Amino acid sequence: MDIIPLYLLVAPLTGLICNAVAQMLLSHALHGRRLGLSITLSALCGIGVAMALTFIALGFPMLPATEKAALMAMNLIIAFALAFCYWAFLNLNITSLRIRLLKELLRAEGRALPRSQLLSTYQGTEVLERRLARLQAMGQIKDQDGSYRMANRKLIWLARAVDAARKIILPKK
Repeated sequence: MDIIPLYLLVAPLTGLICNAVAQMLLSHALHGRRLGLSITLSALCGIGVAMALTFIALGFPMLPATEKAALMAMNLIIAFALAFCYWAFLNLNITSLRIRLLKELLRAEGRALPRSQLLSTYQGTEVLERRLARLQAMGQIKDQDGSYRMANRKLIWLARAVDAARKIILPKK
């Protein structure tokens, strides 16, 4: 078996591993602050490693330039896709909590829910505090004397689409 195709196959996977390791190191170095920066820089690190390995692998065989360019493009697309999947994986719990909060406020049918009730419903009050502040800053909810009310229903359509997809993909027995 020729070793060159193996390098081409392993390059994006190695990039994904570098992405994950770099994100963890940067996240700790930044003390958990600036999550977006750590995710972006680690994705660039992973994509860079994948492209460097691809470039090295393509330096060995005598392939036409068009084939080399196509293989570089293919590995670049795969590296970007893997970086996006890793980003989505990191944001799953944050997004789901935000949608759960918005759905709970929607179920209140226009009534304001006291902050204490929302905080008692979910564990991890620090995460919830951040989500509430973010939703408020984004104009999705508004605080009325310590109670929250829906201010904008854009994300509700997203929550409904996710629920519909979940019912199609994972139907209840």
